[in-house]
Amino acid sequence: MEKGNENKGNILYVLNTLKKYSDDEHILSCNDIKELIKKDYDVNIDSRTIRRNINLLIEKFGYDISTYNDNRKGYYYIKNIDIDFTLGEIIMIINQIKLANDINEETSNLLVNKLEKQINIFDREKLKSNIAKMKEQKTKNWELVNSLEIVSQAIEEKKKIQFIHNGKNIIYSPQYIVYRKFKVLTPFNYIVIGTNNTLNNNIGILLSSMKDIKILDEECEFLDEEKNK
Repeated sequence: MEKGNENKGNILYVLNTLKKYSDDEHILSCNDIKELIKKDYDVNIDSRTIRRNINLLIEKFGYDISTYNDNRKGYYYIKNIDIDFTLGEIIMIINQIKLANDINEETSNLLVNKLEKQINIFDREKLKSNIAKMKEQKTKNWELVNSLEIVSQAIEEKKKIQFIHNGKNIIYSPQYIVYRKFKVLTPFNYIVIGTNNTLNNNIGILLSSMKDIKILDEECEFLDEEKNK
């Protein structure tokens, strides 16, 4: 990295280090910050530059950072409850992600990893004993995600779809998708509302029960207002 770019990044190195490694129980000295920046970013910053950037973060950017003058020990980042996630909020969000059947395991892990980076390393350790275990029936592939994409495309293009439902081959005209929450069967699921060739009224089918979905060339047939009364 060029020297000029390093100097521009100094203030971000300091801020990210304080957010990641400090709180009121883990107060950092200038030397601690210097070593952590070297470890994480392979950049050398002197103590005077660190102190100057901390003052800029407080005075110019409004960050709440406790300093040596406040605690007589060093520096630590104080969370802004209007912006920063608390540990409890992160636990709540992660649990919802892990228990959601319509989020496959790969995507779930990706989202959880992103959320973990929003809190410091000490709170990350506390997560391990507070987050829900992955459900055995959690989607392990892209089937449900792909189904949602296929049906959404069919609705946009006003095309019929063909799929297997309860062992039967169904031709269906999807109109829209409803997002529902079930308290007993599953935390989250989707219902596709539309019509088929054998019924003269709208019916809803669980997206998760629709297998081998294909978009047909035929245009959708919707009920007119007279038939739907």
